[in-house]
This record gives sequence, structure tokens and C-alpha cells, in this order.
Amino acid sequence: MDATVFYDYSKHNLLNLKEIICKLDMVIVRNIEAEQFFSTMNENVINIPDDVVIESLLTEKTIHNKPRVALALHSLRESDWRFLLPVIQHYSERIDWIIYGECPAELKPNIKEYHRKVVKKDFFGTLLHLNADLALAPLERGNFNRHKGAFDVLAWQALGVPCFASDVMQYDSLTGIKVIKNKASEWKYALQKYLEQAYVLKSEAMIFNQE
Repeated sequence: MDATVFYDYSKHNLLNLKEIICKLDMVIVRNIEAEQFFSTMNENVINIPDDVVIESLLTEKTIHNKPRVALALHSLRESDWRFLLPVIQHYSERIDWIIYGECPAELKPNIKEYHRKVVKKDFFGTLLHLNADLALAPLERGNFNRHKGAFDVLAWQALGVPCFASDVMQYDSLTGIKVIKNKASEWKYALQKYLEQAYVLKSEAMIFNQE
């Protein structure tokens, strides 16, 4: 194959690659070079260190007595999550609430754990060690958040944690998450259904362990 043909062949394959990559919800990479390369084709590129990827694959999923539900507040304003306050209070006896990033005083009486914000290189490892069964990603509709990305939701997805998210533009096109209107009653209902399902899974696991 001469140089001209090789160039045309490589260019054609690169164009095909770009067409595929740009249509993906998320691209997971393992180093900064790949992150920089694929960021020209897709805005949702997640760089997860090898040790976190390996640990997430080898860690056996635990069925907890109460579901561990995580809420990352490190990049949110109060108006993004405030509507969830009565929901958190309502389920404080049935859910172990895990807060990452910041913990407002109103939430402290109702949570199980609080984890401070870490530097970027430790972010995915910290999320993984929260051992969350479910993550919540509230976000207020409005001009302020219009250009906010979906990084946090994609991070949870990359770690295999199911996610409930606000029905905002950033999340509407993502697959594998449940989008909910920013009404406390609708989040209560969604969590109630989740708790019912979690109870069934826990009961089945107990029966399996007894056999």
C-alpha cells in the first residue's frame, strides 16, 4: 500500500470513528492522552484511572440493610437541591443518605455519612468507595444551568451506579437513567418504588443464602 492510499484509508477510518464517537452518550478512557483525543469528538469523555476500573470490576456488590443513596453537592447551588429536602427528611429512617462535597446544616440530622470534596485525580475512587446503591442528580431548570454538563451523572454511570436525575436538557438524551420532574412528590414516589424493589432483592438474597 503506497503512502497516498494509506493516507486516504486512515482518513476514511478516522471519519468513521468520529461519526461513531460523537453519537455516544459517554466515552470512558484510561489516560490523559486518550481524553484529549476523544474530547474533540465527544463532550462527555470520562477519564477513569486503571486502579479504579479494576477495583470496580472486582468488587462484589453488597446488598445493604438500608439502601445507600448518594447525593453529590460539590457542583450544585442550593436552588438545585432544595426541593429534595422534604424527600430526604421523609426517608431518613429507610435510606442511608450519603452526601459528597458539601453538607448544609439542614441535611446533617438526616444523613448517614458526609464525605468532603477531593481533588480531581481522586474523584472516581472516592465515588466508588461511597459504595452507593443509587445516586441522585438534581438540577434546577434555568439559564444559569443551561450550559452545565452532565459529568456527575456520567461518572455515576461509568461506575455502574443507577441514577435518578432532574428532567433537564443535559440529562434528557442520556440512556440508562431515570429522569424526574423537580417536584418533591414525584421524587418521593420514585424512591418508594425503588425501596419496594430493593426489599424484594434483599429478600431473595436472604433466601438464597439460607439454601
